[in-house]
Amino acid sequence: MKSSLTFILFPTKIPHKKTIYSMITRGKKVIKRTSLRIQIDEKNWDSTTKRVKPREANYLEINQIITSLEIEFGTENLEITSGNDEACAIRYFENALKKSLEDGTMKFSTHLKYCTILKSVKQSVLSQLSSTKLPFKELRKLETIRLLTLGLKKSYRKYGTMKNERVVFNYMSVFRNYVNHWNKYSGTQFPINTSPFFNYISKKVQKKLAVVLTESQIIEMENYQPKGKSTIKSEQLAKNIFLFQYYAGGLRIQDCLLLNNKMFHEDKLVTTIKKTGGIVAMPYYIEMLNCLKNYYPIEYENSINPARLGSIKLPAETISQLYRIDGVDFKEMGLKELENVISQVSKSEHLQAVTLELLKVKQRLEERIMGVFFKQIHDLPIHFVFPLLKFEDFKDVYDDNRKFSPNHEALIHRARTRHNSALKRIGKSLGIDGLTGHVPRHSLANHLYENRFSIDKIQQVLVHANPATTRIYLQERHGPNDVIDTLNEFHRIRTKSI
Repeated sequence: MKSSLTFILFPTKIPHKKTIYSMITRGKKVIKRTSLRIQIDEKNWDSTTKRVKPREANYLEINQIITSLEIEFGTENLEITSGNDEACAIRYFENALKKSLEDGTMKFSTHLKYCTILKSVKQSVLSQLSSTKLPFKELRKLETIRLLTLGLKKSYRKYGTMKNERVVFNYMSVFRNYVNHWNKYSGTQFPINTSPFFNYISKKVQKKLAVVLTESQIIEMENYQPKGKSTIKSEQLAKNIFLFQYYAGGLRIQDCLLLNNKMFHEDKLVTTIKKTGGIVAMPYYIEMLNCLKNYYPIEYENSINPARLGSIKLPAETISQLYRIDGVDFKEMGLKELENVISQVSKSEHLQAVTLELLKVKQRLEERIMGVFFKQIHDLPIHFVFPLLKFEDFKDVYDDNRKFSPNHEALIHRARTRHNSALKRIGKSLGIDGLTGHVPRHSLANHLYENRFSIDKIQQVLVHANPATTRIYLQERHGPNDVIDTLNEFHRIRTKSI
């Protein structure tokens, strides 16, 4: 009978506080019960999803622990091949992949990548060893590892060109993980030494930095106008999604594609993070509205046309500053007229104080416009905000991504592929290589860091469960010990002493 894992609460000595336990059962029989040593408020536990609600402090970290335990349990409870060295490593890899997709411990997009790796391993074994099977015992021979590596370098490459060393390293890393799993759970008395798996891959593999746009390149993206008649709509949509991600706190591409209008509230956007199941709230900015106005023209006109300065309550100090400008009727002024006035006034040095007050007024007016705009969108029938996916395909599962089927994941994967293809065309026009749906997230992280925000604050913005992930985003460019700041400080001191 198959074992299953669940999570339950047990009472503590503190009223309303309970401890989370993991419980493994087989049928009606409890096999094992283990305390996670995590106490939460009872009302913050969702007994249906077995997750902690956002009201609980550190709920993201707690839910991450629960998810990790589920993945570990799913992996350890695969149908393990016995310790017989004649067992086929390819077949084991194949069964493990199938099982991880069935029990939901692996995302469909990851499953597709691993299937590509498995396909390459099969091709390598066939071409180099003239076999469709790879017994585990053969992996103890250095010659087998050498031939397998050589085959991976050549697999699925046109005109006989070799795969990049980094790609082969990643393929061998994944394959090694499955071999190590067999070592651990098969009961073999002679575990396979997997350290030689990288003997035939160049040690001088240059790590490729994640693409990060400069702030001036973000402005270039805002000003970009597609030219191709057949691709104008797809490129315009890709551009708007890209910029919306950047201004919405580095929102992940899959979360942006699954964004529905009911997540818009009058003063903030509240959305669920697909990767962790957590909930995040973020403020609105006029740039976010500009990314959406073409898809909601009626709501945009209804929000921006009636908006006048006369409808906003302003401080007396601000009003007195505005009266310093002669011949301007601020009461009936809208956003576009106000922007023109700011552009003219900012050119005058003796009106700098007025310019600052005008910018504050502009922000107040924008807040009013955004409040009306996003409320109108919220009040529409439920739908996905960006038209890359059809809400009808997700209407039964949109509120819980753990209910997603392989078909749902396939739809998301295809949408991301189309999006990245459009970004690649935009990048070619702008002279920027490597544009993908993940670039806004890396770009925002580095821009925050360059503007002296702490790693802790950047972690909160990106909703990383672990600060180590945030550091990876930043260390690639800035160094593990803030090398750039250290050297700049040294040269400032040195210059003063000369």
